[in-house]
Amino acid sequence: MERKKIVKQHYFRLILASMAVALASAVLAFSLKHLTEFLQDRFFSAASGYTMLYILLPSVGITTI
Repeated sequence: MERKKIVKQHYFRLILASMAVALASAVLAFSLKHLTEFLQDRFFSAASGYTMLYILLPSVGITTI
């Protein structure tokens, strides 16, 4: 009977850990999405006067990937 109790406790910890990881990954994905959008707006507002940057910036982004 003691073994079943220990196994249930470990499953409970496993479920809690997986929920914590899921919550952390959701928060990180949300923050990455908004950070990317913020930086995109900043770069495009800075490049609005320079037409050459519209060609240069996407090619730099593709190269870094």
